[in-house]
Amino acid sequence: MDKEEEEIIQFIREKGRKEKDGKKCIAKSKLKGKHPEKLKQLEEDHLIVVEKRGTGESVCIEEKVSEGNVKIPTPTIQDPQIILMLKDILELLKEINRKLDRVLSNPSDLEARFDSLYEEVKNSFNIARLSEIRKRMGLSQEEFYSKLSDYIERNYRLVSGGDEGVVKGGVIYGMVRKL
Repeated sequence: MDKEEEEIIQFIREKGRKEKDGKKCIAKSKLKGKHPEKLKQLEEDHLIVVEKRGTGESVCIEEKVSEGNVKIPTPTIQDPQIILMLKDILELLKEINRKLDRVLSNPSDLEARFDSLYEEVKNSFNIARLSEIRKRMGLSQEEFYSKLSDYIERNYRLVSGGDEGVVKGGVIYGMVRKL
């Protein structure tokens, strides 16, 4: 979405009226001079909907509030095949989240995963970079080190170096070797 399209969405948010169905709408006549080609593009991208209302037309956006209270225009999709595909994708994402929650909530699973990834990424000297293991686990630095640093210190020899790792006495230990 370019700057002019963002301005149109913002104008509708600020000047539009909230409808019962959750949409924010504004009379199309109030958008005169707002680049008709941009309105057409926004409609094609399903970010706005032009609806007949009474004797005129209204331009509407559906918004949902995401985390951080950021309003996001919700595209309106009417193709039944796309709707079914999106529902399937949503179910798959929910399943992934459930499995991820299970893995992250059980420390022994995380520790077992760490051990198996150590075996995969270690070099010929049996040293592995913590950053490589963390990335393969799909965890943020904060999450990885807060959940696993005690386990790593108990079961692995820390090797200094690297851009990230376990910090002890002002030294970054970014590599490990199994005890």
